Amino acid sequence: MKALDTLSREDLLQIIERQAKVIARLEARITELERQVNKNSQNSHS
Repeated sequence: MKALDTLSREDLLQIIERQAKVIARLEARITELERQVNKNSQNSHS
């Protein structure tokens, strides 16, 4: 990948958009994993 200071504004915006999508997927995955952990910890205390 080229140095960020050599990229055009359009290229930088595309990178930001891709990163935002990755972040959204990771946030959704974290939420799902936290739900599973909470579910499993409640089961173990029954």
